[in-house]
Amino acid sequence: MNSQRTISGARRIGKRWRHDSNCKKKSIGAAHISLMEKEKMKFRDILHRVLDVIFFLARQNLVFRGHRENTSSLNKGNFLELVELLSHYDMVLKEHLFSLQQNADSQVICSYMSPETQNEFISLLTKHEIGKLVADIKNAKYFGILFDNTPDVSHADQMSTVIRYVHVSDGAVEVRESFLGFLHLKGKTATALTYLP
Repeated sequence: MNSQRTISGARRIGKRWRHDSNCKKKSIGAAHISLMEKEKMKFRDILHRVLDVIFFLARQNLVFRGHRENTSSLNKGNFLELVELLSHYDMVLKEHLFSLQQNADSQVICSYMSPETQNEFISLLTKHEIGKLVADIKNAKYFGILFDNTPDVSHADQMSTVIRYVHVSDGAVEVRESFLGFLHLKGKTATALTYLP
């Protein structure tokens, strides 16, 4: 009888221990998930601010980068200088820049400040805007295509592509002209111009 009480007591202790350890596992998992969600939101907030800076510079046709973008440079370029200026008024950017300075020696995975990241965002924005323009042009009843050929600084021929179209919205008629980009030419013959890349 004594041994049965000991066994049943051991079973109760074992069940309680298993229950407590499961609760701890769940709470550790929940805490980990909560931490991951906070990090996700933090980097989403940082990304929104960086994209706003990129939108602003692109809309104003301003240069993004400077000659020297290291920490000792007096002028790091419009992008980094504008992010730094906004960090004086925005705690999310301020904390992000502070953590980047603290971890300058280590490999930071996600800073959103590199020229490669800027170029990737600009490329994505360009594709999106050209898609919207092409959809608008396809809806137009009348359009015209303009090409102009000129050499660039390195004396390579390039052709600019411009589309002029009639946009009708709510009864208002507007003639729009949109620059779609440059095409690099292989030559000036009719065959080379016919088969553009």
